[in-house]
Amino acid sequence: MSEEYEIKWEKTVIGGRTEPGDWVAIVQGVEVGRLYWFDAGKRKGYNWSFYLGHSDFRGDFLSGFEEELQPAADKIKAAFWRFVAYPGEKGGGAGKAPGQWQHGYGTRA
Repeated sequence: MSEEYEIKWEKTVIGGRTEPGDWVAIVQGVEVGRLYWFDAGKRKGYNWSFYLGHSDFRGDFLSGFEEELQPAADKIKAAFWRFVAYPGEKGGGAGKAPGQWQHGYGTRA
């Protein structure tokens, strides 16, 4: 399965602009998640969100906060691999082509 899908990281572009520490995870042209640097005084780190899935699959914890970049990226990667293994009829991506993946929330499209 890992040969079939490759997660690529690109800078997030909003309104034609990019910000340091702001990345989107893309698989076969589909934006699957985002992480960005968050600094609110005492709390500093990366907010991360996984975008795909619905119904039963969305019941899992698919967003959060990590103090370091790599653990935040790893959370999105883990959510993606759970998504592609989770039954399509229950909100996951198993048996579906990337064009059939459904976003659960929070996309910038």
